Amino acid sequence: MSLPEEAYVAALSSIYGFGYKTVSSFIKCFGSAGAVWKAPEGELKSRGYSEALVERFISERKKINVGKMFEDIQGQGVTLLNIFEGEYPRELKLVANPPVLLYVKGVLPRDCLMKIAVVGTRRPTVYGTKFARKIASDLARQNICIVSGMARGIDTSAHKGAIDVGGRTLAVLGCGVDVVYPTENRKLALEIQEHGALISEFPLGTPPDKKNFPARNRIISGLSSGVVVVEAPARSGALITADFALDQGREVFAVPGPVTSKNSEGCNRLIKDGAKLVEDVKDILEDLWDVSTAEVMTATRLQKPDQEFNLDRKTKEILSLLKGGPVFPDDLCTHAGLSPAELNIVITKLELNGLVAKSGGRIFAVDNN
Repeated sequence: MSLPEEAYVAALSSIYGFGYKTVSSFIKCFGSAGAVWKAPEGELKSRGYSEALVERFISERKKINVGKMFEDIQGQGVTLLNIFEGEYPRELKLVANPPVLLYVKGVLPRDCLMKIAVVGTRRPTVYGTKFARKIASDLARQNICIVSGMARGIDTSAHKGAIDVGGRTLAVLGCGVDVVYPTENRKLALEIQEHGALISEFPLGTPPDKKNFPARNRIISGLSSGVVVVEAPARSGALITADFALDQGREVFAVPGPVTSKNSEGCNRLIKDGAKLVEDVKDILEDLWDVSTAEVMTATRLQKPDQEFNLDRKTKEILSLLKGGPVFPDDLCTHAGLSPAELNIVITKLELNGLVAKSGGRIFAVDNN
């Protein structure tokens, strides 16, 4: 039977060690993932790849029934998004070593103002649990999608906070999207699918192995405009997510805690190192947008995502200013003659329509060609 391209991308990316660089190199060389998969052994060896790489591919290819794999994926109600197609999240394409393929169970929200990650320890205090749930609810009320990892503790509270107010939430997993981990979050996993999606780069059936979680964390931060760490001891997966966020040019926020609490050691250190101290939702929005919470909410209400829209003179001017590369919002205000609130409305509209994105506190034009 004829299989779509994403079926072959799934097969290629399921081979251990076949990450973005290897898969994209093969596809560029052969023209498509399907052509790579069907290429004769002699042709594979003639394209300049190492003998070890080719031999491993040929060996693994024999073990994989692409049709059966794709049938199982469809049977689970899972959507495949590969990095070579338009539906793949634009912000994730910009990170180093992006996942080749995303398995999605649910629907990625397209109408949110932005995505914010809320992460922390699996063993939170009552203070941390309540704060995570409240900050997630407050962000979700303003049309912000909450991203987390569905782990015990802070992650669970963050997802629940978004769901409490009917908001959007995404759970990035360190296992297959058909594997519920931890098992007590089975009901939560279903609720997340109703309000967003479960996401993973790992094939169906992949167990929650310890080595998968750092890779998972880079996706959590990569999808988000900023990462909020609520509680984290000195050694914590949440701090790994914060490190990825810094490397990716995302904003890092931390909730302060008592100096006598081990759960606050990581957050307090982040604040010492320059992370934004968070007491409530205004600290996050004002840092990301340099405007008041009320102005952000106004922009959210005014703008709805459109498939197509007419660009007015000022919007065209903003896009023209961004052609030279990333620009800080203050500089855009100066050159365009706009107030921060006026600029925010224009940028929100452009971002929702996929024409601009933000990284490292700056705004840049997205190449859609």
